[in-house]
Amino acid sequence: MLTKNSSTNHPANVLRSLLAKEHAITIFSKKTTKPLSAEVINLDLDTGQFDLSVNYHKSDIDTYIYQEHLSFDIEIASGAQEDKTEIYNFEKVKANLRNKMPTRGRALHSGVSRGGTNPLYPRHECACQYRGLLR
Repeated sequence: MLTKNSSTNHPANVLRSLLAKEHAITIFSKKTTKPLSAEVINLDLDTGQFDLSVNYHKSDIDTYIYQEHLSFDIEIASGAQEDKTEIYNFEKVKANLRNKMPTRGRALHSGVSRGGTNPLYPRHECACQYRGLLR
C-alpha cells in the first residue's frame, strides 16, 4: 500500500531497491555483442528519471540506443547461494545520450588504468551518461 509520503513511481522504487543490494549493471544492444558496464549516478523517485554513467572503448556508443530506447540488466548475487545470481531486465527504457567525454589515461570503474601505451586498450576511451525514464 502506498502512503502519502511515498513515491508514486513504482518502477523507480523497484530500481532503488535493486540498487540498494550488491549489484552490477550491464547495458546491451542487439546491434553489438559487447555489453557495457554502467552505474546509476542519479535516480529521481518521483519522476522515474535516472542517469547511467558508462565507460567504453568504442566510438559507436550510439548503437546502444535504438529508437530512443535503452536496455540494461541488473545482476544481483543471491544471498543464500554465492554461485547463483538474479538478473533483472529493463528493456526498451526511454533514454537519450546526454554527453560524451574523453577519459584518456584515467582510471575506469574497475580501478584499472587503461590509458597509456598498453596496446591491448585503445586510446580513444570515453565516458558518457544516458538519461532514462521509468514509467
